[in-house]
Amino acid sequence: MSFAGKNAPALRPAGMNGLNAVDMGFVGSGQYLKFSSNLTGIKTVLMAVNAAGGGGYCLSTSAADSKIPFTRGQIPILATKTFAYSSDYPLLYIEDMVQWCYAWLDGKMVDPMLTSYSGGDQILTLVPTSANGGSADGLCLDRGLIGHSGGMCYGEILVYDRILTETERCAAEAYLRGKWIVPARIGTLSLTGDATLKAEGDVTVDRVIGSGRLTKTGAGQLTVRGKSA
Repeated sequence: MSFAGKNAPALRPAGMNGLNAVDMGFVGSGQYLKFSSNLTGIKTVLMAVNAAGGGGYCLSTSAADSKIPFTRGQIPILATKTFAYSSDYPLLYIEDMVQWCYAWLDGKMVDPMLTSYSGGDQILTLVPTSANGGSADGLCLDRGLIGHSGGMCYGEILVYDRILTETERCAAEAYLRGKWIVPARIGTLSLTGDATLKAEGDVTVDRVIGSGRLTKTGAGQLTVRGKSA
């Protein structure tokens, strides 16, 4: 991979779950990476990322007339909707652009027209709607426009030339979540009867006290370190 200009991507020590991550700075920072060759026929992309820098072209292309399916952000354009990316393009073009991928955020399928990055550490899965897949030749640089650079911090990216099965996608997301995402933690959970705990991500409970049945729902893993009746 390569970059040009003075703003190289930065290594963020212990940037995600205690592991080193590659930080592209804020949107418009000029920080990006170019691949040594163009990747084509991309059918599934999973990534552990942090979008506190504003979000952007998580996989990018320098082709001027190319569709850009791998684009997500966290900047609201209208009060009623939070679109996938905010830029100087007409709103209609932005709407078209974000619909070129099916999207899952932290294991849950979301509407790309209504759901943006969460801003923190997260697992993002994108599947292009085109039968031919998508293409990319870098990270965080749209068609060579420095104003469309940055905005992302990367832990790991998995790229496939086929659409994963539901089982395969869940397994890959679980792998990335277990490696890069800090699990939620609850100190003491007191039960006064039957209760349900919804775990969209992994959750650790240090101690359960009281009486009743605790039922977990959601895709995350529940770990109970101790129990007191």
